[in-house]
Amino acid sequence: DTIITCDNGIAALKAISFAKKEGLTCIITDHHEVPYEECEGKKIYTLPQADAIIDPKQEDCSYPYKGICGAYVAYKLIEGMFEQFHIADTEKQELMELAGIATVCDVMDLTDENRVLVKQTLLGLQNAKNPGMKALIQVNKLDVKTLTAYHISFIIGPCINATGRMDTAQI
Repeated sequence: DTIITCDNGIAALKAISFAKKEGLTCIITDHHEVPYEECEGKKIYTLPQADAIIDPKQEDCSYPYKGICGAYVAYKLIEGMFEQFHIADTEKQELMELAGIATVCDVMDLTDENRVLVKQTLLGLQNAKNPGMKALIQVNKLDVKTLTAYHISFIIGPCINATGRMDTAQI
């Protein structure tokens, strides 16, 4: 009964409209520019008719750093939900690391909070609890003590993303 997008839902006007007509709750998390048309030198923004839109690039968004990736925006939603439901911070560590990996793989500037996030991610990967992440680090013979953004960009990230580049993801 609910759709939560992560990355590029801001442009899904028709899909969100259809989902709303079908009675679904739609929450958009995104980091892309809001679609607009220019009319007499002014930008007219068009937002999907979602129940909630979380995108730091919205015109009226007060979030101080606009350069975060879509996965980090989704993480911020989760972070808020964890706070609302009093879930321990330790429970979100693995999710934060995934947001850090996505930040590097989405080629976001490693400045401001992105820099802090990626540094925390690299430290967290030294004691990764996720069995898949531990296996990726092991099979690629990476030394967790010397991991850098390079290793995420060119070794770990492509391993995660490779299924989407194959003939079919089912392989």
